[in-house]
Amino acid sequence: MIHSESTEKAISWYELGARSKPSIFFYLPSGAGLAALTPELARREWVLPLVLLVFGVLSWLRFRASVSLVSSQGRSEEAKAAFDRWVVLAGASWGVLASATVVLNEEWQQLLALLLTVVLTGGAISSLLPDFGLFFRFWFLAAELPVAALALTSDDIVLISISFITGCVICLTAWNNNANYWRNLTTTRSQMSELERARSRLELVLEGSELGMFDWFPQDRKISLDRKIADVLGLPARDFEPFEGNLENFTPDDAETLKGALVAILKDGESRLRQVDCRFRNSEGEIRWFSFRGRVVQRDSQGRAQRVTGTYQHITERKKSEEAFEEMRERVEQSGKLKTLGVLAGGVAHDFNNLLMAVHGNLELAEFAVPEGNEGLEHLGYAREACMDAARLCDQLLAYAGQGKLKTEVFNLNQLLEDMLPLLKLSATAHFPVEMKLEPELPNIDGDVDKIRQVIMSLVTNAAEAMEDKGDGTIFLQTSLMRASSGAGVELPEAACVCLTVTDQGCGMDERTLKRIYDPFFTTKFTGRGLGLASVIGIIRSHGGDISVQSEVGEGTTFRLLLPPKLSEPSGPGQFEQPSVERATSTILVVDDEETVRRITERFLSQVGHQVLTAEDGVVALQQIEEHDGCLSLVILDLTMPKKDGFETLREIRQRWPRLPVILCSGYSEVRVMTQESVGAQGFLKKPFNKEQLLEAVESVQG
Repeated sequence: MIHSESTEKAISWYELGARSKPSIFFYLPSGAGLAALTPELARREWVLPLVLLVFGVLSWLRFRASVSLVSSQGRSEEAKAAFDRWVVLAGASWGVLASATVVLNEEWQQLLALLLTVVLTGGAISSLLPDFGLFFRFWFLAAELPVAALALTSDDIVLISISFITGCVICLTAWNNNANYWRNLTTTRSQMSELERARSRLELVLEGSELGMFDWFPQDRKISLDRKIADVLGLPARDFEPFEGNLENFTPDDAETLKGALVAILKDGESRLRQVDCRFRNSEGEIRWFSFRGRVVQRDSQGRAQRVTGTYQHITERKKSEEAFEEMRERVEQSGKLKTLGVLAGGVAHDFNNLLMAVHGNLELAEFAVPEGNEGLEHLGYAREACMDAARLCDQLLAYAGQGKLKTEVFNLNQLLEDMLPLLKLSATAHFPVEMKLEPELPNIDGDVDKIRQVIMSLVTNAAEAMEDKGDGTIFLQTSLMRASSGAGVELPEAACVCLTVTDQGCGMDERTLKRIYDPFFTTKFTGRGLGLASVIGIIRSHGGDISVQSEVGEGTTFRLLLPPKLSEPSGPGQFEQPSVERATSTILVVDDEETVRRITERFLSQVGHQVLTAEDGVVALQQIEEHDGCLSLVILDLTMPKKDGFETLREIRQRWPRLPVILCSGYSEVRVMTQESVGAQGFLKKPFNKEQLLEAVESVQG
């Protein structure tokens, strides 16, 4: 870099020494030629050896001075002085020899001597250009001495004039070239100084930002990166400035994607700004993300990209944030999907239970009408069993919707796992051992033991089936305390939740399978039926918990269940009241929008002596109660009805007839019914129900 005039002088001296070396030994053959050209000198045998000796010594000394000047980078005053001395002596020696040749010869010998002199001094323009003063001295001694000798000894004015004018033209040419040299050198110094200042400003800007610079030369397969990437990766800076090859050498996982992006950049004829994200491994083998932005800035004559320049930025934290956001978004979408499917499943189960109520009730009534011993009784029994199987399938749908019936009690998950261990080992078969690691002093859970046991059995069975192809592996069960993440699909308590982790070493699942594992009736088995994991997530959700899964193909699967701990005793809302009620008569009002259900319920109750009134909705039911005020002993009230539903009807009954017993009836489960609106009801009857279940519910309230 040029910073001062001394630097300019050093550059010119360096070029002076470098340019002089190739032309030094021109004197030897040229001097020998001049000596041999003159007969007077040629007859003297000592002249030619003397000429060769003089020019040989001078050439060698000048060569040594050139080498010394070059090796000192043009900064040695002593080397420059020695170089000047040997140049002047060489010019003087040539001038003396050329003058003797001109004086001792005539015609073409003189012309040839002058021509060689012109060639010699013309060539000196290029070799001595950076120092015009030195060239002038050499030119005067080598070129003008022969012209002066010619002028003193010859009357050929034309030859003298041509020789003098030619020498002057050579001198003026050297002066012009020398002026151009220094002008270019000054301009270059100014441009490089400005470039240096611009580069310094750019480096300061980049130093204060998160950006780094890169320079890529595709044809040379080399790329240079500044030290920022080395600092981030903890690697030596020499590994990056420059290194051969392309970026995929550092990102083997992204090789194909990166290669396609780089090809697109090189083929872009408009040189648009492009962005490529790729991964590097740091000194500890961890992944670090970088975003490169650049464009083609230089092309060859055929339009091929020669240089791509731009900036890069370390974006690992941004990538982690994006991945966390994407994971949260997927969880929210999954939660919304499950909620939507749950509403659909619950609605289907409710309506289907109403239909099953009609089928089952009519079958049961048909059994009463068929004489004992009739062959048709057996077929009616089979039909009723199939109907109850369908009802159990509806229960699974309600479990998936998070509305399954729960028989809540306080229990400890560790104790439940220890009690289940023999059964779990049997389910996993002898090929796949079951190991447990239990957190001591685990809080209790308030939930349905049978449902949680069903969840554990389902997960362990799935784990064993996932390892069947590999033939070996271990199933790990672990309990712990864990706080729910903010991205959970349900609202879990702030206190640490009870966590159950079930891990297998099986075949794992790909991303496509993971997205569908909670879909109803989805299975990866050759044959399968039921809701599988769909009912599992429904059960966990009905307990106010959450479930997550991690799996990789060939690496196994981990299910993590979070259940809220028991913090306090359950309060009154949702509990059915059981007041003592005096009953004057056994008149029962059946309220249901389904005519078949009303008719069947009426028949069941009438067969045991109850008087039955019916109503198709809440409005008619209130009218019936008002008309028979004091006569009714019980109301069997459906929840889902037009005009006025069961909850609205129940609230009005409690306000106007607070002592009138009410049994709620629904195709939904008891969990769905046990809400704040149901306070004041004395019982619950789930559809489809048979005669025995109906009478038990009535007797429990009237007792």
